[in-house]
Amino acid sequence: MEKTDEAIDRIRTLECATGSLEDRITEILEDCRVAHENQIKIDRDEYLDKEDAQAYKVEIAS
Repeated sequence: MEKTDEAIDRIRTLECATGSLEDRITEILEDCRVAHENQIKIDRDEYLDKEDAQAYKVEIAS
């Protein structure tokens, strides 16, 4: 499996407190060797929110 695909699969199944979400996503991306912490930007995307779920957008600088 591609490193990026592995990271996405792990992030999709991630369940954690909202306050630690950014840290957990960063940890997964680093663990899968997709990006380093200083390359990762995570923002809330309220437009994509669903009933009981908050959406986030992850950008990786190249």
